[in-house]
Amino acid sequence: MYESTSQKTAQATSPCDDSSLMAINEAQQRYCRGLEEMFKVARAITTTTDIKALHRVIVTHAKALLTFDFSSLLLVSEKQNSLIQQDYLGFPQYSMDGFSLKEGQGLATYTAKKQEPASVADFSCETRFSVPQVIWDLNIRSALAVPMIIEGEVIGILIGHTLELRHFSQAETDLYTGLANQAALALHNARSVKKLQESEERFHDLFDNSLDLIQITGGDGRLIYVNQAWQQTLGYHAEEAVGRSVFDIIHPEEKEHCLSEFQRLCLGQESRSVGTAFCSKSGEKIPVEGNINCRLSNNRLISTRGIFRNISERKKMEARLREMIISDELTGLLNRRGFFSQGRAQLAIAERNNSPLLLLYADLDNMKAINDLQGHETGDQALIATATLLKNTFRQGDLIARLGGDEFVVLLTSSIGTDPEESVLSKLEHQLNQFNEQNPHPYRLEISLGLARYQPENPCTFDQLLSQADQQMYEQKKIRKERTRLS
Repeated sequence: MYESTSQKTAQATSPCDDSSLMAINEAQQRYCRGLEEMFKVARAITTTTDIKALHRVIVTHAKALLTFDFSSLLLVSEKQNSLIQQDYLGFPQYSMDGFSLKEGQGLATYTAKKQEPASVADFSCETRFSVPQVIWDLNIRSALAVPMIIEGEVIGILIGHTLELRHFSQAETDLYTGLANQAALALHNARSVKKLQESEERFHDLFDNSLDLIQITGGDGRLIYVNQAWQQTLGYHAEEAVGRSVFDIIHPEEKEHCLSEFQRLCLGQESRSVGTAFCSKSGEKIPVEGNINCRLSNNRLISTRGIFRNISERKKMEARLREMIISDELTGLLNRRGFFSQGRAQLAIAERNNSPLLLLYADLDNMKAINDLQGHETGDQALIATATLLKNTFRQGDLIARLGGDEFVVLLTSSIGTDPEESVLSKLEHQLNQFNEQNPHPYRLEISLGLARYQPENPCTFDQLLSQADQQMYEQKKIRKERTRLS
């Protein structure tokens, strides 16, 4: 019997059909293995945040995905002018660090320029670009490269090589592209995490090493962060401070002012410089100045950040400068500026309270003779002695000043009684006699005095009151000189 045409055709074509079926089966098996590998990749790259470890995860799974003999991961450099080798598998001694991003510089560069997958079925037939020497050295036959793209920009190339000739199907290319996309996203996220960590480290380093006092509170006004300078200045450890209300560390005298400022900021008003005072753990008042910023969401306070500077030394310096401005350098008493400023303020208080004041004007007699005969150093000692005598005679609340030269004044601000003039003169005369009896220097302190009383029912200005006392003093000095001349 003759065989049918279909039988003859089947017999004639069966060897070819067997070969094709084997190739199809192998491709299908690789694809199925690839799908399984993709699931592994998804799990692996989402749990890896360390960038170097992620590089190894990517090349490992890329090699296994389509059973490559070699696997490489190249990333675009910061200058965008080259591809830098990050990790690889399969190469015994791979000496290439990367490729220049110039036309014709290998499959990786070609893929980066085209921004689309590219494959080589047989490198010996390749004409699109120059083939690196390592390909011939290792007898590599085929390769598949896919770009790693984020937001339309190529960030790297994933490339696999084989020692056998292979034509990569569209399904395999799509599978490899899917892995590259996942890898690109994972790398992008890992880089973002690293930048965030570095930013946070810089933030903490900057804040912790700042000389300023930095504090952050939550929406409930409780501290959630204080830096080293804050802790050292206020005497609290971070563990003691965190959770404490911010108003616990504000000095009682400043709480009302700070609450008002805090409420103003919570209404969304602009931040401005704030001067206040903190209370340390030991109870010390610490003056500070700085600013507070509020973070709001839907008109609800989320957090506040305060940056303050300890101005204790500046306050002390300002106090010393103020004291220098209003103090007499030689005697330590108020000078003319200080006496007029504080004296006028005391007169205003007396006017409001309907209370009297007494002003004493004193002039040190024979000052010129002391300077001429004993020298200016002795003259200075006489002025200091007069200042000490006045301080010992009058109360701490009274204003005592040296107006200049040998002229002194005292404004009695405390209760002066019904007959203050007699009491003041008697007390001062007693101190003066006691000094002269004990004075080891070859001079006597002699003082001419003038008194003027401020009466609420007959008010006058401070300058008028001073002028009255001055006039009385000069009249007494004239009488004393006349007595000395006649004696």
